Amino acid sequence: MPERRAENTRRPWVSLLLIAIIGLAATASLKPEWLTLPAVAATAPKLLGTVGEEVADREILLGLERRRRQLDEREAALDREAARLADATAAVNARTQELNSLRVTLQTLMDREEIIKAKKYKEMASIHSAMPTQKSADILAALDDDTAVRIMNHLTDPRVAKTISKMPADRALGLSEAYLGLKERRGKSVL
Repeated sequence: MPERRAENTRRPWVSLLLIAIIGLAATASLKPEWLTLPAVAATAPKLLGTVGEEVADREILLGLERRRRQLDEREAALDREAARLADATAAVNARTQELNSLRVTLQTLMDREEIIKAKKYKEMASIHSAMPTQKSADILAALDDDTAVRIMNHLTDPRVAKTISKMPADRALGLSEAYLGLKERRGKSVL
């Protein structure tokens, strides 16, 4: 009963309807059977129960509608997040492909540079083969170890031995060790 009173306060029109029906029943001029005070009193709880159930059902439906809206909002937020992640993934994939392409291009350029250097070292070696041994020794002694060793790699071993023998002892020792180390690492063929 307390719940029905609470529902009646929420729906004042129900109370007004009952008062109007009871008021009509109390008048002496109108006395149909359904409008008598005992008949109204007997049907009032059923009427209030039905109205209360409708109110409860309506509140449940409103709660379900609110929950559906919340779930729809969550779903929309998840869809937006999924789209954002898909865009980010596509951007990362595109950047990865671009970097791979640049890596391949860079490797190609480095390979070309090594080929060009190898040709230059071979050309310099042929020049050193044609010049006097002392002049070749002076030039190779003045170069850095890497360049001198790469040029010497394209000379014949007897020519390398003659050229190193004409160098100052400390420089001859350093270039000999570098030359032999390079030969051991690369198996005699160097750029």
